[in-house]
Amino acid sequence: VRVLVATNRDLLDEVRKGRFREELWYRLNVVQIHLPPLKERREDIPVLLRFFLNEANRKFSKNVVAVAPDALAVISHYDFPGNVRELRHVVEHAVLMADKQTLRVEDLPVQVVADASRHRLIAQSGTLASSPATSPSTSVTSGGAAPGGVPQLEPTFKTIAEAEKDLIQWTLAKLNGNQTEIAKRLGISRSTLWRKIKQYGVHV
Repeated sequence: VRVLVATNRDLLDEVRKGRFREELWYRLNVVQIHLPPLKERREDIPVLLRFFLNEANRKFSKNVVAVAPDALAVISHYDFPGNVRELRHVVEHAVLMADKQTLRVEDLPVQVVADASRHRLIAQSGTLASSPATSPSTSVTSGGAAPGGVPQLEPTFKTIAEAEKDLIQWTLAKLNGNQTEIAKRLGISRSTLWRKIKQYGVHV
């Protein structure tokens, strides 16, 4: 019998604090594999993105074959607090929302776009230097080769408000103004959606 155990806690520290049984720790602690969070291995994102894109296409009977460079830049600069599982959910959301064969920024969840916009502001101040640069034309294609690094955000990337307004406008058009369904897809309440429509002067 081979026992595999996964945890996001420091078990040795838990033993010292009396919150984990010492004898169980020594029984389990044969080989340790440290898996860094996704934000610390961003070079894996394009490979995982392509895999989840193929998976979502099969699951939802879609045919999304590529990710636009600006959408890839947004995904690559999101911190993914939910790690790989959250990346899968982001791809599934985007594939469901996509009406073309290429994923675009407007197909992504609002919080992912907002976080990328924050990174853009940091980059414009000259403090974002942790990610390797690649050509602006970098893209991910379904079943194709993954790029070797993380693309930098273009300096003309939209602000949070601009991206949110565009997403609301696009979703209104896509779902024929069905505000109940739009709020559900965007993960906000209907009252919040209505407030943002008035705030941004979006035509309904």
